[in-house]
Amino acid sequence: MTVSYRRLGASWLIGLSVLVMLSAGCGEATTDGVPEIIEGRSVCDECGMIIDDVRMAAAWRLPDGTSRVFDDIGDMLVNGYKHGDLEATGRWVFDYDTGDAVPVGSASFVASGDLMTPMGWGVVAYATEQDALDLAASLNGHVLSWDGLVNAHTEGNLRVHDHDMEHDH
Repeated sequence: MTVSYRRLGASWLIGLSVLVMLSAGCGEATTDGVPEIIEGRSVCDECGMIIDDVRMAAAWRLPDGTSRVFDDIGDMLVNGYKHGDLEATGRWVFDYDTGDAVPVGSASFVASGDLMTPMGWGVVAYATEQDALDLAASLNGHVLSWDGLVNAHTEGNLRVHDHDMEHDH
């Protein structure tokens, strides 16, 4: 029995090509869209704590496709301030009632000293302004757009956390 090395090599290359194509979709990191947050497993890129409640979390997809996730909307503001980028592009928050992802540019934010969030910033988001207005009225809070929230943070007008961890404003 004679084995053709040319035929064997071609078969090997075809098999390797098929394996590469099949594995290309497995475990591939997503480079666009909302970064994935797994409650109880994902770690905040600002404070290093585990994200336990996506409804108060935030996510940022950088232009190069990498992502950052945060356990508190305020931590995303701090991180963006540190990196000199507080643009709305590529950022999401999660509706406080449903947990659905909402681009920050279309979200309505409620800021209140009576809101308990993971890092104490006292900010949650809603997909609809009416839901935000309802919560704000019940908590003596304020409804802000993304730009309003960024301005409040920059001016130091957001509630600062009640724990030992310090963040720069």
